[in-house]
Amino acid sequence: MMTRLALLALAFALGTGAATAQQGNPGANFITQWDADEDGIVSLEEVQTRRGDLFTTFDADEDGQLSAEEFVVIDESRTANQAAMQEQAGGGQGRGLMDQEPDRALIDTNADGLVSRDEFLAATALFMSMRDRNGDNQITAEDFGRGG
Repeated sequence: MMTRLALLALAFALGTGAATAQQGNPGANFITQWDADEDGIVSLEEVQTRRGDLFTTFDADEDGQLSAEEFVVIDESRTANQAAMQEQAGGGQGRGLMDQEPDRALIDTNADGLVSRDEFLAATALFMSMRDRNGDNQITAEDFGRGG
């Protein structure tokens, strides 16, 4: 079982690993981290796979569901990642790995206070629609920045 600090460090590393090399290119870090086949397009399938990886990362007790405590770690990771991206972008509006995550209440479809892996993955289409600004059912660099 991973400790809270280890989870935070792992999620932070996932979100900022390539950021330094991609300053000034909105969305480049997201594309690098989520585009498994490196074609410059993040497909629905790639988002589904990556979200599965994230679920596994944050399911600290490995019980197949995310608790309120585990969502605190997700929120802390998101905040740390966004701060790092903003700093690397010179104080601009850096976009982190997990910003724009659908609200937990929307994901917890059975309202039991826990988010199962199935519930988390079922929210992939919602996550995608929040990122896919031009509505072409894929995420590219065009979906980031002011004009996206």
